[in-house]
Amino acid sequence: MGSFVPTTPSERQQMLKTIGVGSVEELFRDVPQEMRIDGYLDPERDANFAAFLAASVHSDPEFQYSAYFMAFRYCYSALSSVNNQSAAAAAARVSAGVNDNLKFDMAAYNSFFNSRKSTAATNLADAANDTYLKVSGDESGVASYGEVCDLLVNWHIQTVVLPSITVEESPFDPYDETQVDLSGIVNAR
Repeated sequence: MGSFVPTTPSERQQMLKTIGVGSVEELFRDVPQEMRIDGYLDPERDANFAAFLAASVHSDPEFQYSAYFMAFRYCYSALSSVNNQSAAAAAARVSAGVNDNLKFDMAAYNSFFNSRKSTAATNLADAANDTYLKVSGDESGVASYGEVCDLLVNWHIQTVVLPSITVEESPFDPYDETQVDLSGIVNAR
């Protein structure tokens, strides 16, 4: 069994051919240019965001479900790294509004990882992964996992929140006293 990380040019080409794209850049075509660092991709962060974008519009509902489940996990993790109480409160609000299948999946996910949790092993794995990511050119290292949350929140604001805000503009009438204060203007009527 070979390496799961393609490190040689021929391994990269084989991986790209297998998944049906011509270049690594093609993998990130859905990541907006303004979300890239100096026009370049942050490999880990952008790969995770591109995975969300691709899965969220996939025709298979299980892919869509997986995209949003992953998005929740990334954002929950980012929030709990800053404030555990806020993360727990957010998770409780989410749990209160979801169906039993999602509650089951969330509980199973937490149970799986909590039953295997080892602080020493986690610290060692995080340090090794951080070093690997940085050596591979990702300056953020494991912090990139939290950075994907920034992209997810910005994406949500741009695609969901802002389009839902509608402001009805009434036509401007310079002689309408409710729109313009005409006092002090000679011959305004």
